Amino acid sequence: MTPYADRLAEVTGQIAGIQLAALDESRPMAHLGEQLAEANLGLVRVADPASFSWAGHWLAMVEDESGVRTPVLMFGVPSGPLSAAGASALGAGWSDRTARRRIAAWRARAW
Repeated sequence: MTPYADRLAEVTGQIAGIQLAALDESRPMAHLGEQLAEANLGLVRVADPASFSWAGHWLAMVEDESGVRTPVLMFGVPSGPLSAAGASALGAGWSDRTARRRIAAWRARAW
């Protein structure tokens, strides 16, 4: 699995509270959706990620200037990364740069 697919499965599994199988590298988000559906869960895209605030866990997809995406587990109000790896992906002063970075926020949801 690629580092992106590995991290995506790890972070989403932490949010959903389930163990996910290795994701198909050619379509990680689609495969993730299929696995979550088996547990009666799904992901919901957040309309305005730069202003998103959620007291629980949520998934931020951080894209850097070169287009590399990194899934980051976020938590709290105001939200922040829960791991050193997540903080590193966001970089120093991340809250000031949120609007300049593309962050797709996802929240696990039971149907």
